[in-house]
Amino acid sequence: MPEFTLIEGDCLEVMRGMADNSVDAVVTSPPYNTLPTSPNGSGMHKHNAWLQKASDGYFDQRDEADYQAWIRDVITECLRVCSGLVWVNHKVRYRSGEAVHPVRFLPFPIYAEVVWDRGGSMALNCKRFAPSYEMIWAFGKRRYWN
Repeated sequence: MPEFTLIEGDCLEVMRGMADNSVDAVVTSPPYNTLPTSPNGSGMHKHNAWLQKASDGYFDQRDEADYQAWIRDVITECLRVCSGLVWVNHKVRYRSGEAVHPVRFLPFPIYAEVVWDRGGSMALNCKRFAPSYEMIWAFGKRRYWN
């Protein structure tokens, strides 16, 4: 098994201390900024322990403009430190009744895209069709290695 180093920390702080082109590839699935702001769910989520844990222990309720700027900063740093492709898994989210597609706020040239067929999904609010897929985009430049 090849050696590797696991680095724990804020991704932007860690990457800002890394040299350009110092990693071969990046695969990331950033938070979607969709977790609840309150532990008080309704319907099937009423009295849900996961909802309590998510609202207490994970910051995923940024202002949409701040969230998009943060994601752009993260991917920009990923592209700087990566000598190959940066793979980003994200999904369409809805704000004020309108779809917010990731490629509309990630202004990087797309090298490739993959459709991740999850085989099914659960509708949490039944206002829209439940998506059974997510997209994975590759940004950056291809690189070959053995």
